[in-house]
Amino acid sequence: MESPALSSEQKSRPGRTHLELNVVKLKAEIDRLKGRL
Repeated sequence: MESPALSSEQKSRPGRTHLELNVVKLKAEIDRLKGRL
């Protein structure tokens, strides 16, 4: 269910894939959890 616009943007900017963005979000969430400890 990927739109053509998203696919073309990924090709123009390979460093910013959807998977990588998810990893960044996960790291931010982990940092927040560590801050609570």
